[in-house]
Amino acid sequence: MTLAIDPARSDLLVDAELARFADELPSEAIADKQLGPAPRRFVVTLESLRRGSSRGMTAGQLAEWYTRRTDAEIPPAVKLLLAIRSAQVPPLRPTRILVLTVTSSDLLDGLFQHPAIRPWLGARLGPDSVTIADDCLIPLQKALKALGIRLDPE
Repeated sequence: MTLAIDPARSDLLVDAELARFADELPSEAIADKQLGPAPRRFVVTLESLRRGSSRGMTAGQLAEWYTRRTDAEIPPAVKLLLAIRSAQVPPLRPTRILVLTVTSSDLLDGLFQHPAIRPWLGARLGPDSVTIADDCLIPLQKALKALGIRLDPE
């Protein structure tokens, strides 16, 4: 997560504040030869957040800083780093998702409205496509078969 300093809008304290929880990127890494000098940029990393924590900066103070300095909440990428730092991210478990595409949106609407089919359908991806969790394929296939609709997973 990077932050760019707008020299026209920043004050002298911003450098000291950012140094508590972010690292400045080298100017040659961000300079654009055609546009001239780039604004100074800082990057927030796990290590920079650890440093901030060791210097007494809490997640609440960081949230307040973002609100005060950027007029926005902490970005999701920084929230992720804070969660990782405090061991609040459970192990991730990938799942296989299948995509079912049907011939019309009316058909898909009907499948979503049918009480025997709806529990096996996932998120709608558009007018005529829906996700199906890998472990829902067989129950969906059985429910569709009971209605006289063949689902060929091949």
